[in-house]
Amino acid sequence: MADDRFALVFTHEDFINRTEQSVPLGTSRKVKWVLKMFNAFQQEQIRKQSENADFGRNLVYKPIEEMDFEELNYELKYFFLSVRRQDGERYPPKTIYDIMTMLNYYLNNDLEKKVNLFSDDRFKETIKAMNTSMKESSEAGLVSGLQKSSPISVEDEEILWKAGVLGWNNPKQILNTAVFLLSIHTSVRGGKELRSWTYGRNSPFCLESRQGKEVLIYTEAHGKTYQGTVSCMRLDPPKPCVIHHNEDNHNRCAVCAFKRIVEGRPTNCSKDALFLKPLVKSEGKTLFANQVVGVHGLANVISTIMAGIPGRYTNQSARKTGPTRLYQGKVEEQIIQEQTRHRSLVVRQYKETSEEQLREKSCVIYGTASGETSTKDVQESSTPKKMDAYQH
Repeated sequence: MADDRFALVFTHEDFINRTEQSVPLGTSRKVKWVLKMFNAFQQEQIRKQSENADFGRNLVYKPIEEMDFEELNYELKYFFLSVRRQDGERYPPKTIYDIMTMLNYYLNNDLEKKVNLFSDDRFKETIKAMNTSMKESSEAGLVSGLQKSSPISVEDEEILWKAGVLGWNNPKQILNTAVFLLSIHTSVRGGKELRSWTYGRNSPFCLESRQGKEVLIYTEAHGKTYQGTVSCMRLDPPKPCVIHHNEDNHNRCAVCAFKRIVEGRPTNCSKDALFLKPLVKSEGKTLFANQVVGVHGLANVISTIMAGIPGRYTNQSARKTGPTRLYQGKVEEQIIQEQTRHRSLVVRQYKETSEEQLREKSCVIYGTASGETSTKDVQESSTPKKMDAYQH
């Protein structure tokens, strides 16, 4: 009926809630963290001034939302030279840069200030302070990326299968195995993305037959690199991710894992989420309850199954595993970008070089591109020749 065309009426509060949901959760959290830190800095400065009459500088007694550009530049330059972690230690350079990025994001998107902190002449002193702080952190030996997530190697995955952490023996194990296999084959980011996966008509997954073989197609209609907004109108959507059967071992097959969790759904299930809570004990073919696994439960799957294996493993590890294995297998970068759905070379951050590749690199420089040196070459290279000619 025509009367129902615009039936939904939203309040201003609904408008705020819906538009806030369009901001990536990670960005929203970082902005709140930076604002809380800046507020703590201001409060500490006020306290120190009250305790010391010769404090040495004037303070701007305003929240960031009420400061003009001159006042903001004045406060930020001291903030960046002072910023520390709660334990008093310095932040690594990249974290300091990220703090500036989040402040810039907040000023432009929330306060609509229309300013670029990185290039605006009115913030020259802030930029100098940020660069000085980053340089001092580098000189102190702090290197960005030490806490980055580790990709999961084939050898470590083998440990998981042999130890029974991954397998098909009970509903909980089947859920963890399905999350693991589907995550590394689609290069997803975290619990929120896994929770958004559905089953049924709007599912991002579908089974197809290609050249007589069954494949699983994953189509990401919305993600961090493609959000469907105005800025994406001239961009092609990400290419579907095609997952083939593991012909060598169907027990370790992502396509079979998808089919297993679909077949294990309860009869007349009212939930459209792909991942449902596992039953304590399977009931015939039914493996899962009519209850959804939450964001946090899905976000902790990788860290839980990797417990005890050296390294830092999070859901980001699943995103890095696919491109790292492809890179180490000498797969073309275009295919790796299609796997991660990146539009730029930022995909290189998700690839890690293996020791074998580093060894091969040295061999190429030595002129033994095959990666193998003969016994004669080793003996000759290890034999000192005419060294006394260099003795003075």
